[in-house]
Amino acid sequence: MSWLCMVVTQNLAAEIPLYPTGPSEDAAFVRFANAEEQSVDMLATTAKTAIKLDQSLSATAFYPVRANLDIVGEFHLNREKTKFTVNIKPGEFVTVVARSTDNKLSQITFRESPEDFNALKSSIALYNADPTCLHADLRVAGRSLLLFEALAVDALRRRSINPVKLSVELFCDGKAQGMALNLGQLEAGGRYTILIGHSRTGSRMHYFSDDTAK
Repeated sequence: MSWLCMVVTQNLAAEIPLYPTGPSEDAAFVRFANAEEQSVDMLATTAKTAIKLDQSLSATAFYPVRANLDIVGEFHLNREKTKFTVNIKPGEFVTVVARSTDNKLSQITFRESPEDFNALKSSIALYNADPTCLHADLRVAGRSLLLFEALAVDALRRRSINPVKLSVELFCDGKAQGMALNLGQLEAGGRYTILIGHSRTGSRMHYFSDDTAK
């Protein structure tokens, strides 16, 4: 089975399904994200087609793929590369993240099986892909209100909140990391993810909506 992939060229993006999903099968979903400061290319191994993940596109949409089928690819950063193979269960949403571990390019996979849809609430997740942020807290900016507390490395949590305008601050092991991040107006029924990655100045947040490719 050959890969079909999204091609990103400058400001022009064309979305194509990664794999066909049979009508009699439950779909699974995969997206790719970059937790690094530098641009990373995700290479679809068979088709030799790349998605560039940078500051303007730190994560793709979720692509529907055939469940229980191996998804194989590589992340490239300059001369470094790391391979991945991920198998996704029916109804599962998987995020494959490129990151740096001990100054070497690596990857981590986050898996969710959403069952908490509420049309009146917003759903937000925190993914900790930063090996240096051992205990991550996410607080409402300017307040002591915790959205997430002591999230371990390579772990994720998700919760429902009211659809409000929101800014958040990240703390690692009790120390503030950078500036507050403005999430804007959250939508009722909307799903969002904050990804923690590492940078030269400490831990940083990447924010994106959990959109599904059409």
